[in-house]
Amino acid sequence: MEPFVITLTCQNTALHIAARLGHVAAVRLMLVRGAEIVLNKNDTSFLHEALQNGRKDVVNAVIDSERCEETLKLFVPGSSQRCPILDMIEFLPESCKHLLDRCVRESDDDHNSPDYHIEYDFRWLQTPISAKLIEQGYSPPPLAAVNVSFPLSNLTFVYSDASVSHEAQFILFLRVS
Repeated sequence: MEPFVITLTCQNTALHIAARLGHVAAVRLMLVRGAEIVLNKNDTSFLHEALQNGRKDVVNAVIDSERCEETLKLFVPGSSQRCPILDMIEFLPESCKHLLDRCVRESDDDHNSPDYHIEYDFRWLQTPISAKLIEQGYSPPPLAAVNVSFPLSNLTFVYSDASVSHEAQFILFLRVS
């Protein structure tokens, strides 16, 4: 068996290499121990490496880590590497679902209590690219990650009242026919 040869011409870190090769435990350990999260010479993050190489377990470990937000925001708009959220949608949509599932938080109150509520944090649907573009004076369209074109006649809108309190919360489901 030939040894694995690592070339440092792209300035890859150990995190880049572990993510590319799918070493989940190593990625978790480095994140917990405070490894520096940087882009390599090609503007590629370790998360890009995991996404583009189909390393679902690595991506899900990043999503579950305390450093998820820091990792998802690391990219350079206009470079050869786009926002990691967009790569996640394209290459590992099940990991994108995992990310969005982590954005839904139920209260600790009893389900029958008037204080029971569910919080939805859909910031990742806007993608971190929006914040970077706004800094540059550009106003991106809402929900840039999911903007698609299709005729409105194919949409069905359904809502339900999810709260009995004075702050009625509505859940909107879109179904494309």
